[in-house]
Amino acid sequence: MEDKERVIDIEPRHEKILKEILEKYLSNKTVWAYGSRVKWTATKVSDLDLTVFGASEKQIYDAKEVFEESSLPFRVSLMAWEDMPEEFKDNIREKYVVLIP
Repeated sequence: MEDKERVIDIEPRHEKILKEILEKYLSNKTVWAYGSRVKWTATKVSDLDLTVFGASEKQIYDAKEVFEESSLPFRVSLMAWEDMPEEFKDNIREKYVVLIP
């Protein structure tokens, strides 16, 4: 798959793992990706920044645990949108990708 076809800067096989985890632990929740992997400025050690809307603390905790134990070669940072400072939200709104609508 060419880079132009990918919406975030991760390998297609890693995107498959990511989406499987999101669909299992955060189905019916909106999830946005933001940061360097959306802006295509990531390095190999860059994490993937995600924010989720309306998820319970348990859902977020469970998803974080699974991401930690997964075979993904990068860290996934998952935060609740509701817990983010407003100025951080403004920054995210400038450039994000919807992973789960």
